[in-house]
Amino acid sequence: MLARRTKQLRSHAWYVALLAAALQVFIPLHLQLSHFYAVDTLLAFFVVLTIFACVMWVDSQRPFLWAGLAGVAYGLAMATKFSAAPLVFSLLIAGWLRWRQRRDFFDFAVDFFWAAILMVFVFFFTQPYALMDMPNFIQQVSEQGSLVRGSLDLPYVRQFVGTLPFIYQGQNLLLWGMGITAGVSAIAGCLWLLWFLRRNLNSSWLIVIVWVVVYGGIVGSFYVKFMRYLLPIYPFLTVIAAAFLVVLLQRIGQFDHHYMERFAWLKPCLQALLLFIILGGTIFQGLALLNVYSEPNTRIQASNWIYQHIAPGSVLTYEQWDDALPFPVGKHTPEQYTQATYMDSNGQSTTGLDLYGDDTQAKAQQLATLLPTVNVIAMPTDRLDKSIPRAPERYPLTIRYYQLLFSGQLGFHLAAQFENHPHLFGITLDDSSADESYSVFDHPTARIFVRDPHYPYTSQQLLEKLMAGLNLPPK
Repeated sequence: MLARRTKQLRSHAWYVALLAAALQVFIPLHLQLSHFYAVDTLLAFFVVLTIFACVMWVDSQRPFLWAGLAGVAYGLAMATKFSAAPLVFSLLIAGWLRWRQRRDFFDFAVDFFWAAILMVFVFFFTQPYALMDMPNFIQQVSEQGSLVRGSLDLPYVRQFVGTLPFIYQGQNLLLWGMGITAGVSAIAGCLWLLWFLRRNLNSSWLIVIVWVVVYGGIVGSFYVKFMRYLLPIYPFLTVIAAAFLVVLLQRIGQFDHHYMERFAWLKPCLQALLLFIILGGTIFQGLALLNVYSEPNTRIQASNWIYQHIAPGSVLTYEQWDDALPFPVGKHTPEQYTQATYMDSNGQSTTGLDLYGDDTQAKAQQLATLLPTVNVIAMPTDRLDKSIPRAPERYPLTIRYYQLLFSGQLGFHLAAQFENHPHLFGITLDDSSADESYSVFDHPTARIFVRDPHYPYTSQQLLEKLMAGLNLPPK
């Protein structure tokens, strides 16, 4: 519907709409987040509804109705996730375009005020705790703001140390979020649309591109760069990509040169080839991602391996901030194994290796004491071993631990590894370089390290091996 209401391409609106819908159905990140019923999919829906109402408001003979719908949708988007706040710019642009057409400031002011009232009412009605417990609501929103800006240090966002704003998000959007063919089309489409708007500022496309640029600019500058944060601009990038492709196909069809007279058959072939590459590439990448769900989760595969190969009563350990393996599978339960237990810095009994903790002499001693008592180190994801090396100044000891572990110098060997990358028709897409959030929930790489039959180190020898030549960071 949004594609059909952009009047500058109205003669080809159905082509744009159908192509955009076909692309959107197979956008990989949308498929993945829909699989998990993530809140970002609901946010994207209400954002699209808001932008659509804004576009309709500009040219409608019933502006009061569409301004009201824009306000309601905006309120629902805000209640879903407070990051929808920049939608106010889209409402302002829509009102400005309406005013440029009608030159009636009173008409604009009434419609905008009406939309604002409905937005506030719907927001508090659907998010009542923002009113009932406002101090706590403000505090939590503020904490999330601190987190995304990098001023709140939590282990699960340390993967973004050293990543470049905009570049990191753009790379993940292009390669994995939208897929290469749809992503390239979207980027080219945005450049084309900006060029088009130079002399067409009255176009309703301005509402769309302002949202993409403003929201993308804000989120792109964040320290925390989860791929799902950009989902609210994906539908609009898809529509822009579809519009650009339709224009490009049209230009190919209209291309006329005396050299082409003998090869007129080439034009429909080029059009079909371009459409096949863009649409076919997106369908392939979307289905390849969906195919990971045709196999058991790698955590389940690793759990099955443990039940089949590790004797009951063995001592296992895992990494804190990750899952403890094995999971219950069939008649097997984790209780047939023992999780290694030790006293943490607060004197509390705990399990799991505290590898995100600060690198200290006490941490080295803790590892050296615990590892000789363990039979299996289970790593159901590569969450820690990929993020910790990004901060060598902070984690020299832990990086040394991983180097020794993976090289077999800790007295453990890699006994099993389970991978399940997107794949289709025998072609595997290695997404190990994608953002952690793209794989960690549904197809992480799981590893199981088993203690060597004759463990070669005492705790003291292991401590010396871990600490040799290291300068620990100051507290």
